[in-house]
Amino acid sequence: MDYVNYLLSSLITIVEFDVIDLSLLEDYSFKDFNDVSKLGAPWKKFRHLNEEAHEKICAACHVIGNQITNNGAETIINMLLDRFQTIHEQRKEIVFLLNTIASTPIENSTTNIEYKLEIIENILEVYIDTDHWYLPIKSDSDCESIKEIKSNVIQVCLMTEGIGLAAQALGSSFDRFMRQTLYILLERAGSTQTYVSLAGMNSINMIKDALNFTNVTSLLVNNSDYLRYHIIKKLRYVECNSEVLDVLGFIMRYSTIGILPCMEEIISDALVQSLDKIQYKNWIPFIRLFQIFVKTVAQWQEKDRNLKILLSTSNETGTNDTYDAAKMNQLQSENILTQVDGLREIVNEYDEIDEEFKKREQNMTTTEMILEDYKEEQQKLQELKEMDEIDSNIDENNKPKPPLEIQLTNDIMKRCVHFLPSKDENLKILTLDVLTIGVGVLREWEDIILPMVHLIWSPLIGRFKEISNPLIVDRSVILLHTMIQFTDTFLGRRTLPQLRILIKYLKDLAPDSLLKDSKSAYRYTQQYKLQLTLLKYIPEIVKNLKITDVVLLNEIFSSGIPYLSNRQPKPLQENCIRFYKICNEIDKNLITQIIFNDKSIIESKEYKLNLKILKSFIEVV
Repeated sequence: MDYVNYLLSSLITIVEFDVIDLSLLEDYSFKDFNDVSKLGAPWKKFRHLNEEAHEKICAACHVIGNQITNNGAETIINMLLDRFQTIHEQRKEIVFLLNTIASTPIENSTTNIEYKLEIIENILEVYIDTDHWYLPIKSDSDCESIKEIKSNVIQVCLMTEGIGLAAQALGSSFDRFMRQTLYILLERAGSTQTYVSLAGMNSINMIKDALNFTNVTSLLVNNSDYLRYHIIKKLRYVECNSEVLDVLGFIMRYSTIGILPCMEEIISDALVQSLDKIQYKNWIPFIRLFQIFVKTVAQWQEKDRNLKILLSTSNETGTNDTYDAAKMNQLQSENILTQVDGLREIVNEYDEIDEEFKKREQNMTTTEMILEDYKEEQQKLQELKEMDEIDSNIDENNKPKPPLEIQLTNDIMKRCVHFLPSKDENLKILTLDVLTIGVGVLREWEDIILPMVHLIWSPLIGRFKEISNPLIVDRSVILLHTMIQFTDTFLGRRTLPQLRILIKYLKDLAPDSLLKDSKSAYRYTQQYKLQLTLLKYIPEIVKNLKITDVVLLNEIFSSGIPYLSNRQPKPLQENCIRFYKICNEIDKNLITQIIFNDKSIIESKEYKLNLKILKSFIEVV
């Protein structure tokens, strides 16, 4: 067997990976599954191989892989697995060779499949061993060097890719490994490490295709019981299983509303656990989970609104040719097609719809297909609802029962309100974010949003006084604006004392930003961001509340004057111009009286340029 050892040693040396240029940057952006395969495998950079040599090495590995029926491949794979266990520094290269040999295309006879199943089972058993799978891959890990972390990232990506290649090789036979691999692949796909996430998404894509699922949501829904069990179990010990939040984030981001019934038990369990004072150290992870949920629901609603607008416009014009192509591309880039897929899942007619879709594909534009599918699925969904008992959808006041996502969002917000007075700043910031997004989600349910806004108001008042933490005040202003935006004058006069507090902040901060040019560190402070927020939202709040109190309006309109100075940072000046544009819609006579009848302002050189801009849209009386 010496010659086999020489062969393996040569192959391992030839395929040595280059770890120097590997990036350890983290990426939180949304990646489209349709684009993932186009990105390839950027973690595979060899020290000694070019593209042509790489293809030849793969061909050599496939020659070995084709010896599956005479134990040739099995012998070499076992030898590679032995080396994997004993020679740690060569593990990356060994995994690459194992992946390439095991994924060799072979004739799908019963004997071949059985041999291949046994070989792949042995390989996957080694890959998913916790000592091998959970390697440190972040720069803050307790490793000896950055080089070691980079080496770990490559190994993790290759093992993750290996699971996808196994699915590709086995096809529907891979189903037997789903319970061992799906959850840990979701951990990888949800990772913030760019390459690890890409490898995870690639593997999930390969599994989806191997098992003939139409989309990722279908794959997740089909395995929902298994996933739900693991997620709930790990959430109960979230301090030791922080990666469960990555899994949930991935599931929510890359699924349609069809996944919602599977998520109900998870969210409900998290709500119960967050009530336990014993879990106080884990409140932030729970709030992050709630944040992921409400953000995803908001995205679903936005996609649905876009489709309805598109459908409405189509009905009005009577043709699809009038749509702007760029707008359609934008809507498609937001995964509008996944909304149609989600509706398909609800009616459980994947095969028929897919067949019909293929027949129409040659004769219809993408726009026409989207609109026709949406119309059909809405009609089918309506028929299903009508088949249910009327009493199950109607409450005692004869009003529609809110859908599940609205009920869960309402429950989440009721829980989060209790965290607003917390002394933990990070917890308060996350809570304010959840409540802000949640108010937008509830916007169309007046009977739910009004009691919720009333519930939020009392603990929110104290946050406006935390000027020592401008970020808290900033997020509180945004929440206040969102509540008023969707409830009009409901809060009414209760907001006036808080408005006066915000006006005072705006005035007091004005001297701090004078002469702070684009290179100044001040522009990166929370005080500066708060100034931008106050200038943006105060006039909108006043307008939505329909405030007519002249004394208060005088205070509000006067508070922006210092920001008309040309000594203020340009973004503050621009926000101030916008500030007065909205104020002009409220009371243009008062604007004239406060600004253009004040000689100290109109004769000052520092206000001259911005006053000229104001005159262009304010009719001076």
